[in-house]
Amino acid sequence: MGTVTVLTLSSIGSPLDLRIRREARKSKAFLQSARSLCVHSDKLNQSGEMNRTLVKSEMAVVKKSAEENVEDLSIWLKSLSSFDSCGRTIEQLEGIRVGALPSSVSKEAERFDPMTDVDDEFYTYTGGKDADQECHGNGVLEYDEGTYLSGTWTHGKREGYFRFDTANKNSSINYMEGNYKDDELYGKVRIQLRDETWMEGFFKNSVLHGFCRYFDKQKQLTFIGMHRNGKPFGTCWKIMKGGGYVVGRVNEDGQLSGNEISYIFPDLETALVGTFEDAVLKEAKSTKLSDVTSDYGCIKVPNFYKADGATLCRELSTTDFVTNSPLLKDPYEEKTVFVKQSHVEGAQEGLFSKHAVKANTVMAFYNGIRRKKPENGCPTWQNEANAYKIFDPNNKEGVVDILEKYHSYSSYCASLAHKTNHSFIPNCEFSEFNHPRWGLVPCIQAMHDLSEGEELFVWYGYDLDYCPDWYLDAWEMGNFTVPDSMKLEYGVG
Repeated sequence: MGTVTVLTLSSIGSPLDLRIRREARKSKAFLQSARSLCVHSDKLNQSGEMNRTLVKSEMAVVKKSAEENVEDLSIWLKSLSSFDSCGRTIEQLEGIRVGALPSSVSKEAERFDPMTDVDDEFYTYTGGKDADQECHGNGVLEYDEGTYLSGTWTHGKREGYFRFDTANKNSSINYMEGNYKDDELYGKVRIQLRDETWMEGFFKNSVLHGFCRYFDKQKQLTFIGMHRNGKPFGTCWKIMKGGGYVVGRVNEDGQLSGNEISYIFPDLETALVGTFEDAVLKEAKSTKLSDVTSDYGCIKVPNFYKADGATLCRELSTTDFVTNSPLLKDPYEEKTVFVKQSHVEGAQEGLFSKHAVKANTVMAFYNGIRRKKPENGCPTWQNEANAYKIFDPNNKEGVVDILEKYHSYSSYCASLAHKTNHSFIPNCEFSEFNHPRWGLVPCIQAMHDLSEGEELFVWYGYDLDYCPDWYLDAWEMGNFTVPDSMKLEYGVG
């Protein structure tokens, strides 16, 4: 028979002992379960971290192409370049989050109030008032000297949307529209300055403290950037005449100065990175756009590959100086054009498009010595000896000329627009361009889409009474060179 062990009461213990042991077993089981859960959670966390690492790794590998980066910048600039944003407010633009900065405004920051300069003038008020005869509700202030202010007051304080229009010579502005909160400018404000340029930015406590953009008299975009306590800060963009951009982090004075400022050419890919002083080139090397990031949800930040190659410096031509480096090629022209024997009978070298391009593309730059127009005028102005003279955008009475020693491409290739031949049916036209190396110079840009390898032509515009013989002969004989992209239109095979 089997043995049966019989436990006595003394071996089992008292009911209290049993309860204590039972609770101890429960606690032990709970601790074991908790440890198991922690281990499982750690494994999940490790797995999650690995997954996140993999995602980050995959994101790092999946990089935008050069074309996508250029398109990103192009769309952003196009969206912000419209003064009226095609009927939409800037807050409604897709992919751009603008507004005032969340940070507090410094007590030392200068407040802006357009009324300061006209407060001493006599005025007439029309509108609502409260029991204390303070402006209350909608109203209009009309000053004797012509200043006009309309908006909504709350017990004497401006509250809501206001418009301000003045011709007062003491005022720093002509016009303003924007919102007030507790008698302080708050939110988006649009201002026309005394020089007739425009500014649109976000204010806080009557201080420019957020996204801002500037326009010239013709309402062409000139600047994009954030402002803090009334000054530009962070990454800012200065839009140059002709289509270039100076971009970088401004210094404490709000200037584009430093050793890591960039100049981006109109293709939004070719760039110079180096030292600039208040947006003016000192010295830099060429590079290309690598990727694009964003600051504050509204400012695009271009990044570049390491700059290498020869150093380009600011070289403004004079009456006897062109450049110290006549064979140092322009990085943008190297991408857009090339020189070879012209297809025009009797011509020498010509300029050709390296790639197919869209209308209005800047193709090449015209740099040379600066001269005054001859005093004897037209009789000697447009003869063979003056064949390379062209208008000087810096001086209405001056010209830009190519020295004879630089006529050949082998002697001078620092700028190439002078290689463009004439046609009475041109595919390009002259314009102006603020170049980082040459300053404001003439340039040529495409009048319509051009094909790869197409020769470029401009109309020289000589006066037929005082022009070279070849020019007059071509006109009288109807010998009009037709560019490749226009032959179909003109029925030329």
